[in-house]
Amino acid sequence: MTFRITTLGCKVNQYESEKIKEALILRGFSEIDEDKPCDLHIINTCTVTHIADRKSRQKIRHAVKLSPNGKIIATGCGVGNDSSDISKISDDIIIVKNKDKNKFADIIENLFSIKEYDHAQNAFVRSNRTRAYLKTGDGCEHFCTYCIVPYVRGKVVSRPSEDIMKEASEIINSGCKEIVLTAIHLGTYGYGLDENINLAILLDRLATKFPETRFRISSIEPMDFSEDMISVMKNHSGICRHIHLPLQHASDKVLKRMNRDYGKDDFRKIIEKIRNIIPEISITADVIVGFPGETDEDFAELCDFVKEINFYRCHVFKYSKREGTPASKFKDQVPEIVKANRSAELIKISSDLEFERNKSFIGKNVTILTEYKNESEFWNGLTSEYIRAEFKGNENIKENMFVDLKITEATPEGVKGVLL
Repeated sequence: MTFRITTLGCKVNQYESEKIKEALILRGFSEIDEDKPCDLHIINTCTVTHIADRKSRQKIRHAVKLSPNGKIIATGCGVGNDSSDISKISDDIIIVKNKDKNKFADIIENLFSIKEYDHAQNAFVRSNRTRAYLKTGDGCEHFCTYCIVPYVRGKVVSRPSEDIMKEASEIINSGCKEIVLTAIHLGTYGYGLDENINLAILLDRLATKFPETRFRISSIEPMDFSEDMISVMKNHSGICRHIHLPLQHASDKVLKRMNRDYGKDDFRKIIEKIRNIIPEISITADVIVGFPGETDEDFAELCDFVKEINFYRCHVFKYSKREGTPASKFKDQVPEIVKANRSAELIKISSDLEFERNKSFIGKNVTILTEYKNESEFWNGLTSEYIRAEFKGNENIKENMFVDLKITEATPEGVKGVLL
């Protein structure tokens, strides 16, 4: 039996797709990468924007057309959205909501009448042998006015630390040398658990037990980045010097309408604390332009703040109206052409900041984890600071190696270096 998984959206979806893959391989399925018919095609959908919804539906329609005799399962946030029309695409599509993803093994066994399989075989697999995601929990209860995710992911649930430590060990034994901690609301880790633990304590345990592994934090809310987190990062060289903070905006008026729990000055103080202790850190951010009621003055304030903070990179999103969220009912929606112009302007600012940051690494020594060799025969990898680096290797260089480089050149997309 053959299968294929198509994944859209966030790192949590990517992690969950990997776990589904493990369950399938354990039960005798073979994965195919090519775009051709298969016995089972799973589409792990996303609904964070209307574009993500549209892409999800397109992928499902393509799967139905490609594998008319196969089983099609749609899962993820796109099927948890009450406004979704995925079920209308075909009567044969099987819907598995997020809350039932942990039942995928049972669903597959019932769907294909699997009664026996080799429980003892090692089915631990990773699409990327260099980097793996490790999910610490699920759910979000913050309810930003623009976001549908809390409605489709549910309440915060944290995984017991024992389970996380065990999975980290399995990931490392499989050969991965970088682990990315991820969740829908990562900073809430520990909520609901009987043990006395939070994200800082968990990260400290992981970095202490596995000192040869690189740990990276995925997106974390600004107000969740505590002084304990800063201290843990400072004390462990194996924790990447990179954090991603969803700023979303810099106008206090807009932030309040978004139901964010901080103001511009709060965010500035957090950045100052972090950089005072870890000056070499790279800080990336999510930013939304064109939120209802955003004026030219609000947007100018956002642009000025992005320059002031000197982010390494901003992921710029045009506000997307999501039915079922409070912001979708706001009367002062911003015209699409205005959103597009503001997005282009802020992307240009971000690109300029990224190039300047890359140039600051010329002459410095860095360590990268090799990922792949490009068409020009240059090896590529990421530094701890999340900077893409490339170099000309030799016969000793392989995928998934820590390599020391001296940076000699910067480009808008990254840096180039030579072996030390």
